[in-house]
Amino acid sequence: MVGHLNRGRQFYFGDNATMWMTIWNLDGHPKLHHFLWKACTGSLAVKGRLVERHVASEGMCELCGAESESIIHTLVECPEIASVWEKSLFSSLLNEAPRSSFGECFAWLCLKMDREKILNCATIMWVAWAFRNSVGFNEPWCELQQGVEGYSRLVREYRMYAATVFRRQPVQTVPSSREWRPPAA
Repeated sequence: MVGHLNRGRQFYFGDNATMWMTIWNLDGHPKLHHFLWKACTGSLAVKGRLVERHVASEGMCELCGAESESIIHTLVECPEIASVWEKSLFSSLLNEAPRSSFGECFAWLCLKMDREKILNCATIMWVAWAFRNSVGFNEPWCELQQGVEGYSRLVREYRMYAATVFRRQPVQTVPSSREWRPPAA
């Protein structure tokens, strides 16, 4: 039990602390935060993970036919998604990123980019996941680039909404007296 707690502490507070702070402090949609959390912890239901958990018998990528669909493959490496990355500002940076796991890749990206770029990059990853699911559930999108534009608009609109709704109100303080007085009768 203690070993399990130490692994969790190391995962969330060790070398990855910057990544987790970046994820939870992004100005993006709460679903984007949840998606990134699941991707970085290895919890997305890609075919490779489903085979490991004995849920699926075949781990092949439905988009490109790669032998084993991993999270990093689905969100970054899949040739069907490559066109989106090639048109983005992140293509050269992603080519340099470590590829042993998505969590390691994203932690590295968090150290190399500012929050705005991380938000844009994460949005494209979210699009890749949604596109993969659209194909997997037999409702493929007509145009992947329209998905990128739509999700980017969703994130921008959520940011405007959140800035209005969750705006902090200035706190008004009432000066206190140093001595106690009974209430007026």
